[in-house]
Amino acid sequence: MSQRRALSTLGIVLVISLIANALLVGMLAGNSVGAKDEPRRERGPRGGGDEAEIARAIEAVVPDDVRKEVRQGFRAAFREAMPYFATKREAQRGLLDALSAEPFDRAAVDAAFADIRAADETLTASFQSVLADELGSLTAEQRADVVQWLTDLEEARRERWQRRMEKRGDRPGPPDGPPPGDGPPPPRD
Repeated sequence: MSQRRALSTLGIVLVISLIANALLVGMLAGNSVGAKDEPRRERGPRGGGDEAEIARAIEAVVPDDVRKEVRQGFRAAFREAMPYFATKREAQRGLLDALSAEPFDRAAVDAAFADIRAADETLTASFQSVLADELGSLTAEQRADVVQWLTDLEEARRERWQRRMEKRGDRPGPPDGPPPGDGPPPPRD
């Protein structure tokens, strides 16, 4: 009986593994097919701040033969920014240390947050410099395409926000787009 139970458990694990592998292969195949059929501009961002959206817009508007060079430039900038990431991680560890201290030291926590902000500002400035270089290398038409890509993206965001608010029956929301991230997330339906 125990041998039969072990086999059935093994069988269940194998079936789950097969299903997971099939789903993974399906997702990969679907993403590769969708990426070829769908225009880049309509794919939208996959997260990130304004700088990441601008980077995706640049990649979306340049010709295929240039896109590889642009990506290599972004990768090089990322490698060059590694010390800034290390500084930010250090600042975050400083915050954990300040939070762990007994008794609570408000000045130490404030200083740790200030260190994190300074590290963020350095990282942002570094990436924005690279973006400015890349934007400067675009033609006027390509820059106009970047502006249109970002405008379309913002409009799509506003429409999604509006639909969400209408579905919830809430107020229509601010006319400029989604509210600032200064409060808790809305409750889930």
